[in-house]
Amino acid sequence: MKKYIVYFFFIIASLNCQAEVNKFEIIPIVINFRGVEAKNDTIIAFGDFGSMLISYDFGQNWKQVRVFDKGIILKLYWDDTTMVALNDAGDVASSYNKGLNWEFVTNLGDSVLAIIKYPDGYFLRSRNKLFTITDDFKLKKEFQLYSKVLSINISFYTPKYPRSLAYFNNELIAEADSSNFIRFDINLSPLDTFSFFKSVLFDTSYKYFTGYQLDTDLQYFYFQVVADHIINDSTSKRLDSIYRTKDFKIIEPFEKLYQPYSIYKIINDKLYLLQKNSKYLIDTTKFSNTDYYRYGNDFSVVNDTQIIVGANKLIEFVNIKDSSIRIISEFTNWSRYLVPEKIGESSFLFFTGDQFRYLPFIYRTDDNAITLKPVVDIKNGFYKSGYPWFIFRFKYFDEKENKLYFIEQTRVLISENYGISFISKWINGYTFLNGPEFGGYKNAQRLPNLQKINDEYIITEGFFYKKDTVRETIYNLDKDFIINNFMLVTGKVIDYIFSKDTNTFLIHNANGWDRTSEVNFTSDKGINWEIIKKYPITETCKNFKEIEINNQKYLALVHVNKDEPSFRIDAVNLSNNQFDSVYKWTTNNPDSNWTWFGVGIENENNWVYITFQDTLFYTNDLFDKSKWRYQILPNNGRIRNFPFKKFGDKFFVGYADDNNPSTRGYLAETNIYWLKPLDPINSVEENEIEVQNYLYVYPPFPIPAKNYVKTLIYWDLSIDIDKDEIAVYNIYGVKIEGKEKIRIDKKNSYSGWLVWDCSDVESGIYFIKINHGTKTKYIKVMVDR
Repeated sequence: MKKYIVYFFFIIASLNCQAEVNKFEIIPIVINFRGVEAKNDTIIAFGDFGSMLISYDFGQNWKQVRVFDKGIILKLYWDDTTMVALNDAGDVASSYNKGLNWEFVTNLGDSVLAIIKYPDGYFLRSRNKLFTITDDFKLKKEFQLYSKVLSINISFYTPKYPRSLAYFNNELIAEADSSNFIRFDINLSPLDTFSFFKSVLFDTSYKYFTGYQLDTDLQYFYFQVVADHIINDSTSKRLDSIYRTKDFKIIEPFEKLYQPYSIYKIINDKLYLLQKNSKYLIDTTKFSNTDYYRYGNDFSVVNDTQIIVGANKLIEFVNIKDSSIRIISEFTNWSRYLVPEKIGESSFLFFTGDQFRYLPFIYRTDDNAITLKPVVDIKNGFYKSGYPWFIFRFKYFDEKENKLYFIEQTRVLISENYGISFISKWINGYTFLNGPEFGGYKNAQRLPNLQKINDEYIITEGFFYKKDTVRETIYNLDKDFIINNFMLVTGKVIDYIFSKDTNTFLIHNANGWDRTSEVNFTSDKGINWEIIKKYPITETCKNFKEIEINNQKYLALVHVNKDEPSFRIDAVNLSNNQFDSVYKWTTNNPDSNWTWFGVGIENENNWVYITFQDTLFYTNDLFDKSKWRYQILPNNGRIRNFPFKKFGDKFFVGYADDNNPSTRGYLAETNIYWLKPLDPINSVEENEIEVQNYLYVYPPFPIPAKNYVKTLIYWDLSIDIDKDEIAVYNIYGVKIEGKEKIRIDKKNSYSGWLVWDCSDVESGIYFIKINHGTKTKYIKVMVDR
């Protein structure tokens, strides 16, 4: 008989059977704005994740509101009493208090590519049709038209559908393909088609394609045509033009733009542009290596101000009279890997980089990341001396002195004003590496820690001594970053170091000879090393976290074994070097993305927080499972093991769920969020089992039941669960129903949901009996109607 070991943390995969999914406020930090509407002093920027930013005082203060739990907000309409928002999933919501609170109205039954409002309702475009709906969102008429997936064209221009519809002279107009237009009456009956190429003589040396940007005023219908003049196989010259017509008979050129990526609008009978050479787009972030003109997506004009919105929370105001710029928000070089530093009640510094290094772009927020702006002063001398090209290996923020430290190859940069400017100090002429030096050592994390003890800093730096041989140096630097002590270590790739003095060190490292994960300790400055724990080669260190509970510090380590497959968490007591296995869970059918998300560990105020799969655990006693609590993430939610940091009542996380997918589907591009729990924390009971021929049953829900009840069960694979004797008994032991009213919805080969249809029984107490091999379980159920 095959033996199966079920560890306590199988409960992680099954907590849904004990409680409803918990409520969380999921707040996206990075939003790509797709549109903006402004009236008087009210400005609303809207876009991804069903989210919008609202200001009622012309940009002085902002609120972030989540209208929908998924999708992209495509359009917003409002009058004196009501706001209406529509997203690309076909959802409609309304607000009656200026956008602060929203009510779901309906779903249109189809995804949406474009929307406009006209006097008799709304005109919409989906992938396979055009259709009209009434003001109360009832379907009026459909017209079958396939809208192909738009792809990148010449000069890297990618057209989009949101502005491909128009209402002009009591007609509905849709741009179909390659500057071909279909004209309809207000009942969506076709009137005529119009082709730009058949109506205008054009230069055959150009290749033309559509811009899908339509606009109107009282006299004209406007459309964009994009052209490339092909000079040779590798060179072309781009020309954007706006044409207009009153009657679709006489077509006249209106404006030549000469710049790609141009966005135009006709507002109050005037032409406004957003172009590549716009100074305000180039200057927005102050410094970067990115083409910022690609980030502007839309604009509005009000109070003599052009309000520009775009990708990565871009909001800026341009004074039309004097061209002065006011940057509201811009987070272009954001990182999905690095944790911010809290510098005030609602203030944070956000950093840029990846798993390997820090880059020199720093952003500050004073409103909990509703808006963010770059902080570095480009007029400062150090900036002009090459700061934008620096790469940093170490970062440290001194909370007591409010000083920010970066260490690059040859010097330390110190800022006393939260990154606005830095002073530079050389580090004894020594050159540190600025990138990951040990790419082949997967058991070593790429960003080593920096420890501060009183006024000293301890860091570690490694290099290849010769083939397959590595050497590390542990440095002690004084408060002025003068190296006053160092220690050479051979054969260890160190990524964590804990020291009490200059002789005593506890380290985590990848063994330089066999590449295994190890925890070592020395009390004689590295002359002798004690192995506290050596992991097998099959176990890979995914992450670690220094935690503190009840004034006792631990190093918590997470390892994955893909062969089993399993995850485990261990802890090393940093005062006495005691090693303890905290927990481990194994599954034969893991989530396909489980190693990407991994196990996250965080620590704040004597509490430890652990994430795995769809569960967030809380505990103030790491080793007593009876004191563990948990919450279930919504919509198949997953928190990445990094970044994962608690700030007060919320977590800063890399996160994804069914409604908030990873960018372009790649797990490595999980977006960053504030995650705020709203429900009480649930209890977790310790259940550790190591038996053969097992049957494990979790408590049923809902309790009390009305029409059905379900519970999650795990069974022994050596026994056919479908042949088990399963029946329902009343409190007198009388069998009232057999398997005809019971089904098992299998999740995999060893677990599934047992569901009993109890709609035909009277209110009372019942027992579901399961005979599985030599095991018998009774599940107590309460029915109350």
